[in-house]
Amino acid sequence: MLGVLSKLFVNDDILLKFVNEDNQLFDFLSQLLIDFNNITRDTSRTHQPVNDETLLTLTNLLWSISFHECYHEKFEKNATLMNVVSDLSTATSLSVTTQMKLMPRDMCSLKKAAEGILWNLKPASSPSSCQISDEKTQQPLAMISYSHSNTTFCRELVENLSAHVPVWVDYKQAKDAVAHSDDLWEEIARAMELATAIVLIVSKEYYNSKSCRQELSYASDALKKRIIPIYPGDQQYRASGWLGIRIAGQKYIHFGRKPFAEAIEELSSVILTDQKLNIVTLTQPTVTSSSSCATHPIKMIDEENKLLSAMKNWTTKDIRKWFEDNQIHKDLITLLIDQFHTGTALIVYARHLKLFYRNEYIRIFKNYLKIFHGKKMNTFDFIQFVDALYRLRSDYDPNSTIEDSYEKQSEQQLPPTIKCTNDPITRL
Repeated sequence: MLGVLSKLFVNDDILLKFVNEDNQLFDFLSQLLIDFNNITRDTSRTHQPVNDETLLTLTNLLWSISFHECYHEKFEKNATLMNVVSDLSTATSLSVTTQMKLMPRDMCSLKKAAEGILWNLKPASSPSSCQISDEKTQQPLAMISYSHSNTTFCRELVENLSAHVPVWVDYKQAKDAVAHSDDLWEEIARAMELATAIVLIVSKEYYNSKSCRQELSYASDALKKRIIPIYPGDQQYRASGWLGIRIAGQKYIHFGRKPFAEAIEELSSVILTDQKLNIVTLTQPTVTSSSSCATHPIKMIDEENKLLSAMKNWTTKDIRKWFEDNQIHKDLITLLIDQFHTGTALIVYARHLKLFYRNEYIRIFKNYLKIFHGKKMNTFDFIQFVDALYRLRSDYDPNSTIEDSYEKQSEQQLPPTIKCTNDPITRL
């Protein structure tokens, strides 16, 4: 039963529904973890493998819950639970890793899961700016984030991409001339901090992995790094949920739609372009106002754009045609169509959405729930809308890349907290 629950809790909607509808579920799982931790300390027990697997599953379940900030207080108020999790995260020898014949592929080791819980409960903090700035002025570094189920493709990718840009990937860490800590996650986090871009190998296995979710959350939410999604040649999976929201609108590269060498060239070009933008932004002079002592970035390039000017004349009919041509769900059209009266309004909203997409997701989700009498918006329908907006902006606004490069340095995004109510909302 716990194993089934662990698989279901990969989906945030299901997790929130279960935990919100049963107020005692969190306390029940916490107490079970405490009890089974005590049992596993008794080396004379006769059902050790079964108990080990139960302990592993419980820790992974609580790790899934810890991705939701609204439950952090419950963790922190349970001192006994926190002591157990802390002990599990620092244990050097855990019987669960040796007694179980085969660890389920959708679970992480006991130590890793416990470390994941503690990491999620840590207050968000930014890495050292001086360390990051120094690295950004040097050669670009691509960090590869992937599920180990995609190791074969990852190795081929790294071998070819390394000919163009320096690459950091976990399986090479022991060979690289990088100062390593004893904790691999700390090394991964450090690599993300130094990277120009995070190359994400998209797959169903990535979505199902809590370790991958932790990586992407740190890179996207805390570091605000550029994420470059890539799809292996045989990949048919369409990203949804927490993964889909984070990569919506990002330029992606599908290795199944072009020759491998051409895809590598395109990927390296994107990384190198990002590096140049970072260096330009870091070295641009600023103008200081003598009256307010405030600094302002240099004036954006003012480029004449006939296409953008033409969008000002879009009629309601043109806007509706854009929605329909991009196959936006009819319910979202009903909800949003009257909010836009010109094509340029769509462009402005696309930029706003890029900066505050989590907040916009929550706002639209709640309005959808209200307008359609409790019907829940499909996450992928929202992603389809966001992706269409980002493509529109990229096609019609020549300054979008420059604007984003400045925003990336000063953006202060509102916290991605979603109130836990009886109305389940996907955790972003």
